[in-house]
Amino acid sequence: MQILKRRRLSWRLKLFLVLLFILLAFMRVAILTIPFRILVKLFLQPKTSSCSSKLPAEKQIIYARVIGRMTAMIARHTPWQSRCLVQALACRLVLRHYAIANVFYLGVAKDEANKFIAHAWINCSSETIVGGSDSFERYKIISQFEDI
Repeated sequence: MQILKRRRLSWRLKLFLVLLFILLAFMRVAILTIPFRILVKLFLQPKTSSCSSKLPAEKQIIYARVIGRMTAMIARHTPWQSRCLVQALACRLVLRHYAIANVFYLGVAKDEANKFIAHAWINCSSETIVGGSDSFERYKIISQFEDI
């Protein structure tokens, strides 16, 4: 990957980007092989532990923005399709790892040919992290999964 050849990146950031790449690959394979109802149980059900983040709220939002940007950046460089669902699931797991509250949305809309299109996105404290800032206007929400 060309991104990792930049000299200004620290080894920690390079490692994080490699792990994101692997997580995107894992999510793509999971989406292709596991039925969606099982994916929901595995990755989208609310976290059952009562452990909260040690980060203050403003730092959580900053971390969430960075995680979302990195996920989108790496997704553009994968040799497979890493569209909204793959990115949102991968980002959700990373946000969960850092115990950052987020809401995962699934929505539908109609395209120009009057066919249904689906979309997934993640919000963290009223800010869209992955999936585009216009998702609420373009898509009708059919499901949402909160991690608080």
